Amino acid sequence: LPDAKFIEDVWGVGVRAKENEKGVVTREEVLRCLTDVTQGNRSKEIRENASKWRELAKKAVSHGGSSDQHINEFIQRLQHAKAQAKASALVGNGRIENLYTN
Repeated sequence: LPDAKFIEDVWGVGVRAKENEKGVVTREEVLRCLTDVTQGNRSKEIRENASKWRELAKKAVSHGGSSDQHINEFIQRLQHAKAQAKASALVGNGRIENLYTN
C-alpha cells in the first residue's frame, strides 16, 4: 500500500494496519493502530508531525506560497495558450486585422 507507506514512513503521521494470513485487517488490529496513534509511545511524535505538515500546507496555499504561485503560473499559461490559439485561428482565416479588436 503506497499511501500507507507515506503516512507511516515518510510523513510520520500514522501507523500501518497489518493484514492477517487471510489478507484481512482484524478488529483487534484496528484497535491496536488507534491505540498507537492516540495513546501509544508514538502518539506525541505523530501529533507533532501532523502539526508540522499542517503548517507547511498552510504556507503553501497562502498568498505567495508555492501552491499559490503554481496556480497563478498555470492560469497564466492557460491564458497565453488561449491567446496563441486565437491568434493562430485569426491568421489562418486571413483575419489578422481583427486580432486586437476581438
